Amino acid sequence: MADQTSHASQEGATRIIIASAALNAVLATVQAAAGYSAHSSGLMADALHAITDIGVDLILLAACWFAGLGNRVGTGAGRSARWRRYAGFVQNAAPPVVGVVLVIAGIEIALYAQDRPPLAGSATTVALSIAAFSAVSRGLLYRALSLKARRSHSPAHSSVLSAAAWHVGADALSSLVATVGIATASLGYTGLDAIAAALIGLVIAYSGVRLVVPPVAGVLRRLSKAIAPGVAAKKSG
Repeated sequence: MADQTSHASQEGATRIIIASAALNAVLATVQAAAGYSAHSSGLMADALHAITDIGVDLILLAACWFAGLGNRVGTGAGRSARWRRYAGFVQNAAPPVVGVVLVIAGIEIALYAQDRPPLAGSATTVALSIAAFSAVSRGLLYRALSLKARRSHSPAHSSVLSAAAWHVGADALSSLVATVGIATASLGYTGLDAIAAALIGLVIAYSGVRLVVPPVAGVLRRLSKAIAPGVAAKKSG
């Protein structure tokens, strides 16, 4: 029964991450075309963000699959224990790996920001509509991922889905920033579009830092506990 529940949890996690990758592929294509036509730095930055997200989704998909592999291989106690250790490693490693990718991508996107006034007319209207759709769709995906992570019966899958939810939440916020930047730029405040692009990069980098810091802090705490007895022995000696 537990194996069936874990398998169902993995299938649900896999489906929703695949949906995220498909959404990012569509958005990256459409946003890049619309951003280029409208000369919108904000939308182009968001398109680059979507491209990096596809890579992140692939990392999460592999982590989710590997975390559930132990339930499908071997029946021996030793072999099962070994795969559980591998699953635990994936559970701990996937979020910081995703975080590092997001930090690098965020910095690159922030540096990419250029002050290029959007074109007037239909190109800007289309770009604004796409940015708004991106913000809404990613917001809905964030809610779905967060709910799935809370309901997951597998700690490894829950960890992977939480990491996915964090980066999709950053996606939704970056799309919202791009929407505001395009809207204000179309009213004549052209510099705000470049600022929006820079803010998108910073939002992405911050979400990455949030994923990296907790596991790194945990490793440092364990190292501190491991070396503390030796340090105390040297001082007493």
